[in-house]
Amino acid sequence: LLLIRHGQSLGNAGLSEDPDCALSPLGSDQGHAAGLIVAAHELDGFVGIVSPYRRARETAACITAATKIPFVVDELVREWAFSGPATVNGVLYPLETVESLVERLGFFLRVHRGAKLLIVSHAGPIAVLTQLAWGETPNPHAGVLNATPRWLKVTATRGAG
Repeated sequence: LLLIRHGQSLGNAGLSEDPDCALSPLGSDQGHAAGLIVAAHELDGFVGIVSPYRRARETAACITAATKIPFVVDELVREWAFSGPATVNGVLYPLETVESLVERLGFFLRVHRGAKLLIVSHAGPIAVLTQLAWGETPNPHAGVLNATPRWLKVTATRGAG
């Protein structure tokens, strides 16, 4: 697994309260830089998967420009709606508990077991995907930096079912 949190969003910069906000100019630069970092590695066989949120899709587009890997949207790697429901592209995502987030991402790992995935998502889901893959106790509040690639050599363990 290759996990990348989206670049800085307008929300991260304190410039928007829209849950589906765009990248900030810095976030766009971060997305392009992440693409160059990732493109320097062997990516044969990797499939791109991205959250439906705009900031993630914009980051994925930056990575595609550098790697030529296309991305498909997968709602399973969407943002964790812990502070309330969010509407993205006309789809309402309800408030989620930590348990439902862990269940959703555990299912994602089981479905894609053994696959080479390049995933652009959000801090909470990336933290939980990492912890599940490593068999650790999931904590969506663990810190994940914007647009920083995170390589995992294990796709699923006992924590992912």
